[in-house]
Amino acid sequence: MTGQELNSAALPKGPHSLTREEVLASQRARLLTATLNAVGQCGYATLKVERITSEAHVSRTAFYEQFTNKEDAFLQAYDSFGEAFLAQLIEVSSLASHPLAAVESSTKLLVGWLTERPLAARAWLLEIYALGDRGLDRRASTMRAVEEAFGLAARWIRRLDPELSAVRPLVARGVVAASFELLSEAVRDPTPQQIAEATTAISDLWIMGMTSMPYEPGSSPKLTRDG
Repeated sequence: MTGQELNSAALPKGPHSLTREEVLASQRARLLTATLNAVGQCGYATLKVERITSEAHVSRTAFYEQFTNKEDAFLQAYDSFGEAFLAQLIEVSSLASHPLAAVESSTKLLVGWLTERPLAARAWLLEIYALGDRGLDRRASTMRAVEEAFGLAARWIRRLDPELSAVRPLVARGVVAASFELLSEAVRDPTPQQIAEATTAISDLWIMGMTSMPYEPGSSPKLTRDG
């Protein structure tokens, strides 16, 4: 069990030895999770603070000790979800022996997040639009962070095959934008087939974008212009 999961667990009833900081951390983790789940299930527009506090098993007072309103809670939950995903993405990629293996492990991670946390994924990918410009600004910041990950992978490939041409301007932005759209389609229609098709397409997009060439499954990991 991770530290996040421990903090998300309900606090023991009655007297306990937890510090004030531990109590607040537990409440915050549960509120962030509850916010994403509630937004993903009922939509941001109709969301009430009471729905969040009920799911998190905390009082309204505890909620307002952490957030100013439901928008603040959603934005912070959005950031927390994205930061956790990016951290895991970087971790699994760093353990890969080759850029193509990194793409494969990353897509497997992606499938896990979509299938294990469908409500949170729906809130993160779709409901963020309900916040207007503030939500779009947050989404844009997340996409820039993913673009940086794309750039790292592209430079890694070119260290292995210096003959590859440089990645063209805006390729990273196009690949990431298309990836988000494919993910959004999978969240709207979360069938196993749709999720599998989306993640395969995202994998192909990243490989083609980073190498400027198509990739055939089972081909040699050696990267050249001739492919």
